[in-house]
Amino acid sequence: MNYRQDVPTVSYRAHLTGQIKIGRRTLLGVIVMTLINLTLLLTSGDNYLLFSASVPYYLTLFGWFMDGGALGSYTFTGLMIGGAVLAVYCLFWLLSRKNAVWLTWSAVLFGIDLAALIVFSFLFFENPMSNLVDVLIHIVVISQIIKGAKAGKELPTAPPEITFIEITDDDISTNSHI
Repeated sequence: MNYRQDVPTVSYRAHLTGQIKIGRRTLLGVIVMTLINLTLLLTSGDNYLLFSASVPYYLTLFGWFMDGGALGSYTFTGLMIGGAVLAVYCLFWLLSRKNAVWLTWSAVLFGIDLAALIVFSFLFFENPMSNLVDVLIHIVVISQIIKGAKAGKELPTAPPEITFIEITDDDISTNSHI
């Protein structure tokens, strides 16, 4: 019997499965937000949403500036390289459904993206601290993906579900020989 009615009972395996789902959803969120950012860059050019991969965005942005604010060969090249990076994220997301080790690789790739964001911030911005929130969000994303990867590694060795049978006073009185 659950004596604390306010706390739901969650098994350890369900907790690990939930961590994997959170890691995968976080990765999918990064992919979607990056696609939205690239679309916003190419259509309006002055909007940027957090929670996205920075390398595809900045490569496209640099190409955009080199082409004079138009769709040219530099923008197309940046977009193709950024699209290749996004394709790798998508592949890792798809493969992580069967094996959470791909979440580890996603975290590594997003860590490289974080390093590139920091380099971009110090090389190309007057105030590198202007990207501080983006850096912090990158760290949160990496931690969520790592939690999912750890849970995926731990799930196969997690103890099996345990089912408890509640014994009432009636059961004891009818089976007094117990």
